[in-house]
Amino acid sequence: MLTNKQKLDLALTQYRRWLKSIGLKLNNKGRVISNHKGFDIPDYKVRESIPTSDRVVGDTYKRTYATQLPAGKTIGIAYNKGAYQVVDSTDIKTMGRTVYMKANYVHNFVGYQKNFPNDIYIFNSIVKNERIIQICGWLPKEEFFKKCSFFDKGMPRFRSDGSSFETKAPLYEIENKELNALSTEEDVRKIGL
Repeated sequence: MLTNKQKLDLALTQYRRWLKSIGLKLNNKGRVISNHKGFDIPDYKVRESIPTSDRVVGDTYKRTYATQLPAGKTIGIAYNKGAYQVVDSTDIKTMGRTVYMKANYVHNFVGYQKNFPNDIYIFNSIVKNERIIQICGWLPKEEFFKKCSFFDKGMPRFRSDGSSFETKAPLYEIENKELNALSTEEDVRKIGL
């Protein structure tokens, strides 16, 4: 059986033999002899100064946009989407997961959306790895705020599995079993009634 030193020497000998087989020359220490001095660096010349917005001369003005939204709609922050969205009187909340929804799982949304002018929340769950959307249930806005739990920004939020995290924003949360069911076509027709 070979020692580690003998294994290393054998591997080094085989490596040097391979270097010679591909046409490289080795010095007496077994290192590759190279006369390569590197490559010339190209000369990329640019303008002395590139005009930027802080050097624009003359009058500037702030653009404002006027828009007419249909009745019952408003513009709100599209949480976690990096843009704005038009919010309807029914606000659809969707959470991505890797598992199917269970009765004790929660739906949540950021408290900054609390004052959007909607009357109803519909909650969905997307099983991301299977690309399936589950329509979980709905609640009138007023009833939602009576049943939900609130976690202020910076509060610890403890999960049922014992793990926890610190909330990054005000957070409203409700268990799936607290929602009005949406199991049949008739349930869907009853939303808001």
